[in-house]
Amino acid sequence: MTTLALVPTPMTKPIFALLWFWIITSPLQVARAFQADSPPIRSVLVEFYFDSAQVDHVNALNEIEQHFETIAGVELVARDLKSQNKNQERFQKLANHFKFAPTRIPVLYTCNRIIHPLETEKQWKAILEDTLVLDIYTRIGCSRCVAAKKFMEQITKRYPAFKIRYRELTNDVHARNDLEQLVERYRRTATSTPVFHFIDSLIVGFDQESTSGPRLEAVLKKWTVESELKKKDIKTDSKPVSTPTGQVSEVTQPRPFR
Repeated sequence: MTTLALVPTPMTKPIFALLWFWIITSPLQVARAFQADSPPIRSVLVEFYFDSAQVDHVNALNEIEQHFETIAGVELVARDLKSQNKNQERFQKLANHFKFAPTRIPVLYTCNRIIHPLETEKQWKAILEDTLVLDIYTRIGCSRCVAAKKFMEQITKRYPAFKIRYRELTNDVHARNDLEQLVERYRRTATSTPVFHFIDSLIVGFDQESTSGPRLEAVLKKWTVESELKKKDIKTDSKPVSTPTGQVSEVTQPRPFR
């Protein structure tokens, strides 16, 4: 019996080469297509207004930079009030809106909140952490709460800086009291659950991802920017006080504030 060797003839070599190329590159193409279809990661924009001529301001900036290196999904932009007129104009508008003295600097501005980082380190970090919390009030046995929790799993992937805190109304009297105060403050009627509270917004109810999802993301998108999520490495060395920061920039896209 004659055995036929599976050796491609000159005519079939181009076909074999094309098939082999497709086998090798197909998984990569699929991965790229999947990545392209995935929603982009969005980072919280944090603005730091300071005077680069003040040593304590530069020290505060160095400290803040090191802290943000440990937090995923945060984009820090330093606004030097000493040398950039656009930053001064922007800062004056913030001072007028939030009704604080423009001489009280430096300040952090993010998610519709002003933070004075020259308070104790523990204080400003606690305020910042609280600012990035999404409170969700739920009830046991609530099917819409279950659907909301499933949707929020996607939110934490797309907005990694935000942390979700679930407040169970069924057996937590503190959660009920807090929700009652929020309803009174926002002059809303919380007739259904879940109830979402974050960035000075109170959103009641969750129908389905296609309808309620955009309402929730509209608030988050207002205070975030598209970015490539990079691995955060904690800095082991501090910048000298005399070293100018490399993050000073003009206000190119002023973020909204109410």
